[in-house]
Amino acid sequence: GVPVDSITFSGNGEPTMNPDFPQIIDTTLRLRDKYFPQAKVSVLSNATLIGRKSVAEALMKVDNPILKIDAASDEAVRKINKPVGHYCLDEIVDSLKAFEGNFVLQTMFLKSSEVDTTVPELLERWMDIVRLLKPREIMVYTIDRETPDKTLGKYTVEEMTAFVQPLIDEGVLTAGQLGIIGSALLFVYAVGKFMNGFIADYCNIRRFMFTGLAIS
Repeated sequence: GVPVDSITFSGNGEPTMNPDFPQIIDTTLRLRDKYFPQAKVSVLSNATLIGRKSVAEALMKVDNPILKIDAASDEAVRKINKPVGHYCLDEIVDSLKAFEGNFVLQTMFLKSSEVDTTVPELLERWMDIVRLLKPREIMVYTIDRETPDKTLGKYTVEEMTAFVQPLIDEGVLTAGQLGIIGSALLFVYAVGKFMNGFIADYCNIRRFMFTGLAIS
């Protein structure tokens, strides 16, 4: 069969909210090591539960913990992500320090009538977070599909590159550590995430993983 080179948790929601998330990661790694030891395990998370020791420890075990910070202030995050319950960016950043840079930071740049994540104050705060945490890679992207809010606007690859250029100039980030996702790639990524999440959310996760590995 076709060899598996990547196993990614994304879900139609937040993967770390599953109460069995730590055990699921342990099972995944055990099966990966047995059947496809070369495969990389990735988790896409909004990082809201990173303060939980069990969640943080599980994320530290995977090859690619891909963790989101979409804006550099609580107010901007509330407007963009609309978190339910407690959310404190300072607490999330403080918890991310424990990773010692061994994670991938994912950020979406966007603008609307209510918020623009690239205004000088927010952009500088975001770069300060990068300077503090020193993630091994950064993925930046923008919106692609139609949104309910017609005032939302996207940025070009050239604009996003300019936003992070100061970090490259300072040596905090190299071109090789930066990934900028354009519209075409983002569309493929979004469709894949939706389909994988939909299937996984309605299946027994252990059977789903074992079946996927076996038929590959």
